[in-house]
Amino acid sequence: MAIKLFSSFNLNKPKLGILSMHKFNESKLVIELKKFNLKNLIFALISDAGTPTICDPGSKLVNFCYEKGIKIFGVPGPCSFVTAFSVSGFEPLRNEPLVFWGFFPRKTNDQISRLKQMMATGGYFSFFQTSSRLKKSLNVCKEYLGENCKIFIGREITKKFETLWKGKLRDYLLYIDNINIENKEKLCGEFVVIIRVIKTKQMNSTDQNTLEWIEVMRPYLRDSELATILSKKFKITKNHIYSLLKKDKN
Repeated sequence: MAIKLFSSFNLNKPKLGILSMHKFNESKLVIELKKFNLKNLIFALISDAGTPTICDPGSKLVNFCYEKGIKIFGVPGPCSFVTAFSVSGFEPLRNEPLVFWGFFPRKTNDQISRLKQMMATGGYFSFFQTSSRLKKSLNVCKEYLGENCKIFIGREITKKFETLWKGKLRDYLLYIDNINIENKEKLCGEFVVIIRVIKTKQMNSTDQNTLEWIEVMRPYLRDSELATILSKKFKITKNHIYSLLKKDKN
């Protein structure tokens, strides 16, 4: 990618050349840099895709610069997690966290542990997943979070074949089953998953029943009408109904 950039803008190659850095050689590369006189030099960390250090190598180089007193500048660029949330339509309620987990764990037990952490706090949780592990991970989510939980899936964010999907977890699993039959290429690439998780202690049986009624009746009634009907049926305040309506919308 760096060579393409220099060629596109007719720039001369850097004095120290272009060094390839990845997770297997980052520590060694930082040690090599210590041998050079870096005074008055400008060097850049370029990522082939996304933003450096976000689930990619680069943190060791950044810390090296801090240790040596080298001034650091961050250049805003595409970050699939941030971009995905900006187009997800999700709107966090007051005091709800937005948490990015990086790549979802590979082992099922570790995934379950992560999901239990989500359920204990509630909020919005985002993670990366590869196409080969996506369905299995979502089935684990379905088992613990329920098939009706709201999700947003972004595939190949900011790239040529970007696709966005929002809805219920059960519907997305049906969707990818159909794609597997019709066109497997549409499931290739890297995925950003954002899940709306209701805090376990906050969701009592009355709220669950109310949300089920909201789901069925909302297409046919205004929110004000729903609030009046459901507050009488479940003997809860209209304000609480409105808060559930907002959760259902998200």
